[in-house]
Amino acid sequence: MLRFFNQNLPIILSLSGAVLTALGIFLATVRQKREKIDSANQRAKFESELRLKSDEIARKSDEIAKLTTSLGAFLTGGNSYCYLIVANLNIDNTPGEGILGLYLEGNYPLYDVTMTIVDLTASRERRERNEHNWRNLNEDRKTLNLGNIHGLVTEISTLSLGNKERRDFNVLFHARNGSWTQKLRFRFVNGKWNYATRVFVPPAVEPVFEQIQPGYPREEDGSIKWD
Repeated sequence: MLRFFNQNLPIILSLSGAVLTALGIFLATVRQKREKIDSANQRAKFESELRLKSDEIARKSDEIAKLTTSLGAFLTGGNSYCYLIVANLNIDNTPGEGILGLYLEGNYPLYDVTMTIVDLTASRERRERNEHNWRNLNEDRKTLNLGNIHGLVTEISTLSLGNKERRDFNVLFHARNGSWTQKLRFRFVNGKWNYATRVFVPPAVEPVFEQIQPGYPREEDGSIKWD
């Protein structure tokens, strides 16, 4: 046996070296694969945590943007607007004597509000008498500085329509958040005053608010003659 070992020692050593080399390569390959797997797992964990952080940052950014928008709207008035409402127009045997109130529409207060009421009926009658000129141009309009509007309904003045059968007004509003208009039309029908109104807030083309009392006269096709 010893003689066989001695005679084949070079071959045995060569085979042993080859086996050891193969084993080393195998172990190195296993280690490399394990390192790659560990690296891939760490990278996947990092990317997952990064996505969670990114989503959290995005949510926080959205919250900040919403708070900023809400704060800006609160400071300017946002998309709020107001319009005139009429009360007590046909009571106490004094038709045409009523109360004008201001109705606030929206979630935010209005600031630095001015309102100009243009009496279209008086202006029309002045033109018919050839009395309409630049000297009396402002006699048919009245501007009120209303300041800041916080309440839902604010009483601002009394209303007297006189002994005419129709009164037409255009109302121009201006505030910190922009300008808008209101058409207010009155008709005396069957011993009672009835009114129709609509409000326009740019850039909307259609009215954002419209109210027509049942007794207000209509055209043959059922429409309202606003102008």
